[in-house]
Amino acid sequence: MVLALVSGLLGLCGGLGGSLLMDMVRRQRAKREEPILSIQPTREALYPAEVQEKPCAYARVHVCNDPERNAATGVGVYIEHVSGGSEDDKEKLAFLEGRWLAWANADRGDANVPPAMKTIRKKDWIDLAHLNSGLPGKAIVDVRPQPSTESTVNRLGPGTFTFELVVDVHNASPRHFKVDLVHDGETWDGKYESAADRLQIGAVRTNDEPGS
Repeated sequence: MVLALVSGLLGLCGGLGGSLLMDMVRRQRAKREEPILSIQPTREALYPAEVQEKPCAYARVHVCNDPERNAATGVGVYIEHVSGGSEDDKEKLAFLEGRWLAWANADRGDANVPPAMKTIRKKDWIDLAHLNSGLPGKAIVDVRPQPSTESTVNRLGPGTFTFELVVDVHNASPRHFKVDLVHDGETWDGKYESAADRLQIGAVRTNDEPGS
């Protein structure tokens, strides 16, 4: 009877051990398959467009996923913190914190609502800021929902601005990045070939320790 009891306990432990081992294997496999997102600069300096019959030029970055991983679902990018520029822009930088950025070619139709969350298998584009020939000397940060047309809280003057961005995603951990935006504050003439002289994406790097 004792022998039968011991055998039963060993069998029970073996079953539990096997279940725990299988669960650990499944969790490790799921971890390996989680999407890994990054922000990367694009080859093009600025992208041409037209808004309300005014030439515009957009500074964009890629939001990329490791092609060997699962598709990333529920992806959005928001501004955690902005630094740089002049004293005149300090209140504007504070306003930008916590705001979502627009997906390129997707969120201009109705800029007064939050951006739709994306599924990213390989990559997509996010708009950080743009020039508008109708607003001389300003870089317009592409937050969504956007402020009213009378507001200037998302329009920056000259300077180098460091945007701390969070790539939020439903099926993985959020990732943190720093992106520099360089604006010379000069009036853009509306010609696309000269847009990169006025506005450009600078350094892009990971920011694994937010606030550092």
